[in-house]
Amino acid sequence: PLEDSLSARREPLRGSSAELLVYPSGPVSLRLQVAPDAASRVDAVLVTYMTCSDHSQCTVPVVRRRIQFEPQAQ
Repeated sequence: PLEDSLSARREPLRGSSAELLVYPSGPVSLRLQVAPDAASRVDAVLVTYMTCSDHSQCTVPVVRRRIQFEPQAQ
């Protein structure tokens, strides 16, 4: 499951039945454990996100940003 450093609230997405997770202003850390199968060599994830102000002013979405990481032995 996704772990976050601050609690988000669910907001309906206008014109849709979907909901968005909305975090309070300021930095938020998200953590999700990635568990590839033994044959995979996953060393990156693709993340899509968008930031918005409390006044509904949003930045252009960042789509499929590649984030590299070092797999850790378990």
